[in-house]
Amino acid sequence: MSRLSPNIALNPESLLQKAAAQTG
Repeated sequence: MSRLSPNIALNPESLLQKAAAQTG
């Protein structure tokens, strides 16, 4: 997940994808 941290910072869309995965 360490490498995901910087990715999310550079790609806010990643957060949306993560949220979508959590919401299922």
